[in-house]
Amino acid sequence: MFHINFVIPQNKNELLSDNDRQYYVRNVISTREIQLKLREAKQCLKDEGPEFIFDNFDTYYSILHHADSLDMEIIIKSYEVLQKAMQELNNNLNFLLQDKDNLNEEFNSKYVNVLKMLVYVYSQTVILVEQKLESKRSQTLQQKGRQRKKQPSLDCYDFDKKLVLVTLSNVVQHEINLFWDPPVVEDTFITLVAEVCYRFLESSTIKSEKEVCTELLSTLGVLIKSYNHGMTFVVRIVQLIKIHDFLSHCVPQGIQLLVKNYHCKSLIRDFVQEITEWQTDEKFQDLQGGRNCAAVLFEMANLMPDLMIPEVMYLTRYLAHESYTLRNSVLHVITEVVLNVLTKNNLTEEQRESRDEFLSILMDHIRDTSALVRTKVFQHWSRLQQENAIP
Repeated sequence: MFHINFVIPQNKNELLSDNDRQYYVRNVISTREIQLKLREAKQCLKDEGPEFIFDNFDTYYSILHHADSLDMEIIIKSYEVLQKAMQELNNNLNFLLQDKDNLNEEFNSKYVNVLKMLVYVYSQTVILVEQKLESKRSQTLQQKGRQRKKQPSLDCYDFDKKLVLVTLSNVVQHEINLFWDPPVVEDTFITLVAEVCYRFLESSTIKSEKEVCTELLSTLGVLIKSYNHGMTFVVRIVQLIKIHDFLSHCVPQGIQLLVKNYHCKSLIRDFVQEITEWQTDEKFQDLQGGRNCAAVLFEMANLMPDLMIPEVMYLTRYLAHESYTLRNSVLHVITEVVLNVLTKNNLTEEQRESRDEFLSILMDHIRDTSALVRTKVFQHWSRLQQENAIP
């Protein structure tokens, strides 16, 4: 059985295609049999530990396959067993990696498949549960006030997002690369972990789930620092910001956490470029996306103005751009930098030159072509005067 070659699919339907060289699903369990098969899988986990996935992968795949026609309770039961399996996997990794000399090619070949198969069904099941719960939340909001029929409480489902993130983070913090040959974890495996984080960020509840958000960004921090996930992170996070306005606070806080705890300072330049450059392409007329990105830049300037100083000169290129939203966001960043960093009495000569240049830019935009920009600029000058930031 350990000669299995499991290839993480781009689409789950790929696992239904016969393939002599890699694992495929031979038996899609019918909906009538799934509960029985889940009980068998639970017992198999007790007997065999994480390696139970070799004989039970098709059962968990079948739940993903039949997701639209299964009760939520069955999907939650599937998640609960997989959660226990993942915790046992982490325990095993702790033990196995204490004595790396005992690892050999045959064992690694088996265990890399345990990792890939188990993390695949776990991550996909977690995403499925989150999608179902989000759908129920939306239905509850829509039905509120329209009918008195009591809806099932979402609290009855034992789904702990923080526990999910801690579990996945623990896996990738181990030296799991030793199971691969060559010892480099494949990108598709890292994507499984990352996509759980991004899916949780898509839920509007994230703005009130501070611990979940912190754990989520910490997990992504591990992926960025140890698995070269930085550029993918930047692209994915900006995609989400453009769609979801509720990310305007938690993403800047997350960037701050990544810089502080994971030394990802260079990420700021890449992020600033990604969040602004798309707005210069006339093919993308997305006013709401532009507003969302501007709100994130505002918040970044408020949270870490000192780290935004090197980005200001890059951002000034957009002051000649047609988008007044983009110009406003750049001018706001300049104002925050001056107010919070460049108002001290003991400025260096270089800092004084930067301050004077930034104030000159603000002065120029008193005559901006947009009335909205001009109004904002006057507000910026008013703040600067109140804070005695004008030399």
